Amino acid sequence: SASLFLAMLLVVTICVAVPLVVKSHNSDGREGLSNYEMTSSGNDTLGGYNEKGNEGDEPTHHPTLQTTPNPSAPFDPVDLRSALTAELLMPILEAGENRYRVRGSPQNQAFEWVKSSAWNLNGTMLLTDWISGSAEAVNVAETIESMYNIDDIPNQTKLVLQQRLTTRYVLALFYFHTGGEEWSNNAGFLSNSHECDWSHRDGNVLLGVECDDGDNVTSISLELNNLSRSLPLEIYGLHGLRTLDLKENSLSGTLPSTLTMLSDLEYLDLSRNDFRGGLMENFGDLSSLRSFRAEKNSFTGTLPKSLGNLVLLKNLKLDSNGFWGSVPEEVSSMKELTHLWLNDNGFTDGMNNFCLEGGPSLAVFYSDCLGRSFPPIVPQVQCSCCTICCAENPKTEPCLLNGGTLP
Repeated sequence: SASLFLAMLLVVTICVAVPLVVKSHNSDGREGLSNYEMTSSGNDTLGGYNEKGNEGDEPTHHPTLQTTPNPSAPFDPVDLRSALTAELLMPILEAGENRYRVRGSPQNQAFEWVKSSAWNLNGTMLLTDWISGSAEAVNVAETIESMYNIDDIPNQTKLVLQQRLTTRYVLALFYFHTGGEEWSNNAGFLSNSHECDWSHRDGNVLLGVECDDGDNVTSISLELNNLSRSLPLEIYGLHGLRTLDLKENSLSGTLPSTLTMLSDLEYLDLSRNDFRGGLMENFGDLSSLRSFRAEKNSFTGTLPKSLGNLVLLKNLKLDSNGFWGSVPEEVSSMKELTHLWLNDNGFTDGMNNFCLEGGPSLAVFYSDCLGRSFPPIVPQVQCSCCTICCAENPKTEPCLLNGGTLP
């Protein structure tokens, strides 16, 4: 009938008129920001994240931006904020294996916090207030509603925004990854202020963050502050870090492999925690180190040969751990070393590599070299230049000067 024919014709017309939605990709294959129709990924295989840091069952689906032929789609600042924040943070998020998408993970908590702290509800960017004297930054805030692609941001402004967001994200992640909710003093972390102001002074002790004149984080000092869990892999994002002082906390796990990417690091204090595993084979990449303290942990394994690359190191304190085996001869290259503690470990040989001609001049050198005839004690290691010799069980035997007298 005529009415049936008209009905079928109307259905066909509607199907043809509806625009196809196709994804926009950048040259590297990632989804772009052209227009912003929100969809939800249906093949997300990442699990959730429970309070203990283990994977759970519920995935988090963050918006995926897709293009549509309709350029007048209603502006949705929430979707745009999420996508643009992820795009600006993409290098550090990918380094963290995109765990920011796992609900409840430290990465997810940090991402959501950074996103909420960086943007106003109307879609303008709060972080632009931190870029003083930048007309381009003002343009970002004024034109955010018309930006469908990160490439619309001027390059210099994009670099500054990436630096600010990355620094803020890594510090927020550090907070969540080390049980920040239980810290004795939050030192201003996660406040609305600039992250260089995240600190608290108690007398002569400064807890928190310090920066240089270029707003690069140079120091994190959080000693005796009830930190727990482990250090995040993404810590390498704080490229200018020179001091990391985390002594006397409850940190555990192995050291992140990316720690050795902090090439400016000069002072590293991890003492009196519960770190496990060994020192990375490329630990010597931290060639700017002046002082490394890691006593009273649960480190194990042999010392890496790359320690010989630490030619500026003056202070090395590794006592009361589970290191074992022979000390590598490469340590003779550590000519600036003056204070060394290797006692209360399981070393069996190699102490005399510190005693070679042309090697370090040690003012203080502890090792398990104590030996005597009665009551009989067999020295665990031989050491000709040690200043203090200790027994295998320091709780029952005092350490003595190399020669048999009390220090």
